[in-house]
Amino acid sequence: MAISMFDQHLFQFRCQCGHVEPIILGRLDDVTRWTCERCGYSTDLTAEPYRAVIEELRDIASEIDKQVRQRGENAEGIDG
Repeated sequence: MAISMFDQHLFQFRCQCGHVEPIILGRLDDVTRWTCERCGYSTDLTAEPYRAVIEELRDIASEIDKQVRQRGENAEGIDG
């Protein structure tokens, strides 16, 4: 079994305050806002540039998981 790229790949979230916080891509499923742990600012992830970057990272993770499955392995999330 291989761990899904959605549970491995990090999105480097950069807040308005300049704080950079690595977020596991899978944590962003169905999330439209992210609150900075340092300053508390809430960022709209559906706005640019966040939306495009997250979409690109999801496409990459999905393609890698697809390749894993094509090799006969299971790509599963950490939580099952």
